[in-house]
Amino acid sequence: MKDIPDSLEDTQTLADAYAEAHRRFWQETDKICCYAEGTEEYKNARNDADIWYARMNDLEQQILKTAEAEGLLDETKQNAGTAKRLKVFMDRYGYRDAGGWWIKKGAADNRPAAMRDTGTIVSGKQD
Repeated sequence: MKDIPDSLEDTQTLADAYAEAHRRFWQETDKICCYAEGTEEYKNARNDADIWYARMNDLEQQILKTAEAEGLLDETKQNAGTAKRLKVFMDRYGYRDAGGWWIKKGAADNRPAAMRDTGTIVSGKQD
């Protein structure tokens, strides 16, 4: 997890770290299905996903508190996913929600091609 600093000096660094941990967790999770359960590759992919999940979860707790303190946590969406509740906060710190992936505004969309080409399916509707 060398991509994410242990010390988060400011809110921008926190937002950047959260977006990176979030991305890495989902990338590692996607790898799990590529291997037969019980193989060394499967175990390694599962371990990597677990490590990134723990880091993402820790950062998510910090970011939810920060967003709430800054008045940027969408309280009207209490039972919505974290991405919907953090949309305004992440927007302020330079990110857009691309179907559950936080992408830096102005950066290339590096989601898997299938997601970029077809959009994402949410509740049976295409975004």
